[in-house]
Amino acid sequence: MKKLNKSRAIHSTAELAQKLGVSRWTVSRALNGQKGVGAETVKAVADAMRTSGFRPNSLAQGLRRGRTDHIGVCVPNLETFHLGPKIEVLRRELETHGFRVILGMSNDDAAEEARVLQDFAALRVAGISTFASRLSEHEWARLTSDGTPGLRIDPLVGPEASSLGVDRAYGMREATQHLLALGHRHLILLGIDGKARYSRARLRGVRLALRLAKLPFEHATLSVLVDKHLRAEPEQGYAAAGQVAQQLPKFRAVLVINDRMATGLIAGLCELGLRVPEDISVVGYDNMPLLAYAQPALTSVDPNADELMSRATALLLAKIRGEQTGAPERVRARLVVRHSTGPRLQESAKPSQLFSNDTK
Repeated sequence: MKKLNKSRAIHSTAELAQKLGVSRWTVSRALNGQKGVGAETVKAVADAMRTSGFRPNSLAQGLRRGRTDHIGVCVPNLETFHLGPKIEVLRRELETHGFRVILGMSNDDAAEEARVLQDFAALRVAGISTFASRLSEHEWARLTSDGTPGLRIDPLVGPEASSLGVDRAYGMREATQHLLALGHRHLILLGIDGKARYSRARLRGVRLALRLAKLPFEHATLSVLVDKHLRAEPEQGYAAAGQVAQQLPKFRAVLVINDRMATGLIAGLCELGLRVPEDISVVGYDNMPLLAYAQPALTSVDPNADELMSRATALLLAKIRGEQTGAPERVRARLVVRHSTGPRLQESAKPSQLFSNDTK
């Protein structure tokens, strides 16, 4: 076997084989851990790769084997559904099992999502996963008909029972019961309009909690819409503060669609001279870590992303191994109580009493 010349870079397994004076077949078997290659040769290949900085193309290797060690993950984007932390957990979990993640973006478009999945199939990925999919069950089945193991996580369409997802209704039921326990009987729903699946699930939780408390939903809640012309959610929440403040003193608690909008709302309420939670309680959704250190620290519904991703990894790996999997159980969202919620003031308090002395 030849001694490696360190002065020239190596760009392929063919060049590596030529430099070592062995066949490309030998290098390939050494890289893939296959039998028939001596320990001395395996070490020489590893040393040559280390000294030259050469790394084989894992996709090309996988294509030759028929499947790669990559997992294709398609998301609408990383902002809308607070997906960044979830993707990171999934990536770490899969890497511990020897898989790498390829990320594709659909930009909230079903046709683009289908193209992304077709690209994954062409790359012979080991598995496919989607977040917030807009594809119908029929389209999903068609695009994975080649046998590629797949998992839909929290799809926006199709039967919920056939996919892994978050039980948002459970978390919102906890949030509503928390506010009821604090004496609130009238709740503002900010940005929760019930038009999309996730929003409808949250409304189910609110309705159930109110029904258990024998409070009519129509009289106990008020829906406040946000200005969709404002793209940033904190800005939408800030702009809605005036509408929320107008509902005092009857409505003194707000359930907000997400933490980003809740932070904007709190900023707007404080600028109007209102105190959170003394004058009005605010509950967010997503349990963003940074907001545990806000003033006040935000009470929020935690979608339990770590457990969701852990279950997703286990299910996807089971599918890749060809194991039988039943209908996945939904992961329960849970309420994390902090300092942005407090006891309800008496409804007889006049609006002027709700402002701090500094603003009078």
